[in-house]
Amino acid sequence: MGANSAIETTNSNLPTIVIAVNKLDYYLCKICVASIRFYYPDISIYLLKDTLNGAFSTREIEQYWNVETISFDNHQKFGWSAAKMFFVCDPRFQKGCYLLIDSDIVLIGKIFENPAFDLNQFDIVVSNEYEDPQGVYFEKNYFNYAQIKAMDPSYEYPGYTFNAGQLFFKGGFIKKETIDPYFDFEKFPYWKRKDIFPLVDQSLYNYLLPKLERQNELSIGKTPYMIWSESERCEKLTMTEILQGQHLALIHWAGAKRVIDIETMTRNDVLQYFQKYYYAHIPMGFIKIPLEKIQHKATLFFRKVRKKLSSM
Repeated sequence: MGANSAIETTNSNLPTIVIAVNKLDYYLCKICVASIRFYYPDISIYLLKDTLNGAFSTREIEQYWNVETISFDNHQKFGWSAAKMFFVCDPRFQKGCYLLIDSDIVLIGKIFENPAFDLNQFDIVVSNEYEDPQGVYFEKNYFNYAQIKAMDPSYEYPGYTFNAGQLFFKGGFIKKETIDPYFDFEKFPYWKRKDIFPLVDQSLYNYLLPKLERQNELSIGKTPYMIWSESERCEKLTMTEILQGQHLALIHWAGAKRVIDIETMTRNDVLQYFQKYYYAHIPMGFIKIPLEKIQHKATLFFRKVRKKLSSM
């Protein structure tokens, strides 16, 4: 079912979770949804589908996991994070509260019980970290500090950064006209300034949101609710703690190895648990894991073949 009007929340006391997904990370999206339903059986979940990497059916997850999809008139193919920009600026979704996440994420507790998730006080809550703005890591993951200062001498490093793969916010937290100088809602590939914002939404948000906060146009809550999958913090988590929901957080595999053979990924025990949990709720689910691997690898193979042929 497509969400062609304002999202209707199943449980009005909880935010709506929206997951950005494409054909190549759909296998991770299933794990993500299973982890959400483990802690929140009745929360509203919507998929933000991008078919740029190919069309794919989400009928199974919609039918058996009470998940819906969001559609946009005249747009189905988006590319890197573009669908998320359409979502946050769509007038249909200017009310309510949302957790917008990537597919390579797993909840490890009832995250909305985190007291810092207070949208009565903030317009958006980010998972803050500190990075040296003059460092190589900062430039690789956000933007070139000197280049931004040259473009905007008023820019000041706010003392933190954040990964944009998970954002908790009020609908309408940012206006379309604020995004217009950086994003073309009519013309693919949409992003106007990848020369200065190379990691698209993440680069833009890390520049723009703190600036809006300094101008008293936005209030930002900061709490480290995202755990990097390759971090020492993640390594120390036990499955007992996770299944008991002792951590009001999520794990994100951003920048880490992400393959259909999830047993080779970091914290594969977490991924495998929720994958089995997902397929336990699907008829004949026990035979679908190996089939999914075959289909995914075939997709990647033919994708490589097509790219090679097109370059000849």
